[in-house]
Amino acid sequence: MVDKYSLQHYCCRMIPDLIHISDCPFLVLPAGIHDATIHEIRIKFASNRHRCELFKGLLNSLKNLHNAGCRHIYLDGSFVTDKEMPSDYDGCWDSTNVDLTLLDPVFCDVADLRTGRLKQKSRYKGEFFLANTKASPTETYVDFFQNEKISGKKKGILRVNLETDGHFKKRGQK
Repeated sequence: MVDKYSLQHYCCRMIPDLIHISDCPFLVLPAGIHDATIHEIRIKFASNRHRCELFKGLLNSLKNLHNAGCRHIYLDGSFVTDKEMPSDYDGCWDSTNVDLTLLDPVFCDVADLRTGRLKQKSRYKGEFFLANTKASPTETYVDFFQNEKISGKKKGILRVNLETDGHFKKRGQK
């Protein structure tokens, strides 16, 4: 049953408009972590044939992560900007309650990390990192992704709750 508060959240939540940050070549999300659904990401960012191909790869990666029990992913990279032809997407995943035996091994392949994640990019058209691991000496990937790499200024990222997103069936459902 949907109450008026969850209906309000469902009807009114949306990805914020992209903004300009000085010294940044593309419009980016405003600073912070913004909750989004798969549907909202498709509508806002799968805007041309190339971006649709990246989105298909993203969906395949998210299906695998969801089936392994991943609850949250964070999405970043030029895919969530206004860059017309992003090379890929970047993301990180929360490993809490993930069954590694159900996860595609490419997500944890240390050798692939050393080769620039070529296997991940080939299979999923983007790359994912463990959210709680260090991207730098002082930041986890969730924090690191909130820095615009050219200007160094704060920007936003997206968070998808795979457990509640209507795009995915609950684990064990057919």
